[in-house]
Amino acid sequence: MRVVQIMVFARLKEFFESDFKLELSAHEQTVDRVLAKLQTMNPAAAEVLRGCRVAINENLVDDTADVPENSILAILPPSSGG
Repeated sequence: MRVVQIMVFARLKEFFESDFKLELSAHEQTVDRVLAKLQTMNPAAAEVLRGCRVAINENLVDDTADVPENSILAILPPSSGG
C-alpha cells in the first residue's frame, strides 16, 4: 500500500474534503487509477474528474504517470477565466 496526499480545488470541494490522505493498493498507483478510485469514492464527482489535470509534487503529469509514495497530488478541475 502507498499513502498519498490528495488536494482538490474549485468544484471538487463539493464532493471531497479539500485535503486528505488516500491509501493506494498495488494496482492503483498511476494517475488514471487514482482518478478512478476517486470516482468510485464519490460517483457524483465523475463528470468533473474526467476533465481534471493532475499535478504530482507541483509538476503536471499525464494519466499514465506513476504515483510515488508520500507524494502530493493536486487534482485541478477545468476553470473558466474572466
